[in-house]
Formats: sequence, C-alpha cells, structure tokens
Amino acid sequence: MTITTAIGRQIGMAKGSSEHEAHLSTQQDQKTQNPRIQETHVLAPRARGHQPPSSQRPQAPRSGHATKNVSLDVRPGLALGRDERLRSSKDFRRVQAQGRRAVGPNIVVVTQHGEQSWSRFGLTVTRKVGKAVVRNRVKRRLREILRQHKDEIPQGCDFVLIARLPIVDASYALLRQEVLRLCREAADRLHKSQRTARPKGGEPRG
Repeated sequence: MTITTAIGRQIGMAKGSSEHEAHLSTQQDQKTQNPRIQETHVLAPRARGHQPPSSQRPQAPRSGHATKNVSLDVRPGLALGRDERLRSSKDFRRVQAQGRRAVGPNIVVVTQHGEQSWSRFGLTVTRKVGKAVVRNRVKRRLREILRQHKDEIPQGCDFVLIARLPIVDASYALLRQEVLRLCREAADRLHKSQRTARPKGGEPRG
C-alpha cells in the first residue's frame, strides 16, 4: 500500500464520520422539535375536556318577557275603559236627578239612559263611609265587580253606585250579588217608566 493510498482512506473515513455525526445531529434536533408539536396537538383536547358541561356553564339571561303574577279571576278584555266611566260632575248630576233608583243594604244604584250603546259607571263614596283608606278599598272592590261582570249588566245606560255605611263590613260575594241585582232592578224600572210615559191626547169621541 502506498502512502498516498493510506492517506486517502483516512481522509475518506474522517469525512464519512463527520457526515454520520451531522446526520445524527439532525435527527436529534427533529426529535427534540417533534414532541413539542405533538404535545401541542395532544394537550389541546385535554384542556377542552376540563371545561364544565354546557349545563353547568354560566349562561346569559334570556331576553324573554318576565313572568308576571296575574290574578286567576281576571278575564282579559273586560277592563273598564275611559269611555265606560262617568267622568264629569254634570253626568253624575243628570243621572241622579233624572234616573231610577234601586236601594240595597250596602249601595244605592241610580240609572238613566245614555247616549251610547254601552253602559257607563260612576262611583260615589263619601266620607260617611270612612277614611281615605277605607273609601279607596270600597272603590277598588266596586270597580272589580263592574270590570268582571259588566257584560251581565244592561247596556245603553249610565249607572251611579252610591256606597252606604254598611258596605265596609260586607263580603265580596255578597256585594257582587247586590251590585248585579240592583243594576238590573234599576234598569227595569227605567224601561218600565219609559213604556208607561205616553203623550197626553184627547179621548176618542163616542
């Protein structure tokens, strides 16, 4: 073997060894980088897995309407409208001066024909009944009765309900029966008076 050949082999071995070390270094670098990438993709689902279920997560309040407490005895569409109430003192005086009366233990009902096809109602609760708190309570009870049962009262009339002192101790059921009964009685008397009132004329000749 010549000296030149031996030197060439040593150079080739050294070059191959350096290339092998470089290849191993590249593989090690890839191994050190790949676990990071794999860890990112593997840990992401675990992070989502620790989140609470949708039923336990805080939810934003819904935009629906709040539940309202509605009385069970309230029937929709039967509230007394503005055109169903006597508002002027002139109407009160006209009804009480020209109307027909029906008297009960707790109230007095006076009625007269109105200019409209529906009925209107007015309330008179004086200081003789009691203080302001008592009078307001009486008015609320009478309005509630009229509101719920206005379709059971004769139409086309103006009614004035005058409270009497015993009304303070009357039960709601008893007061309801009395209001409806007296409104019908007063309306019947009004209609009868209209039928019996005839213009005077000369007697027929014989």
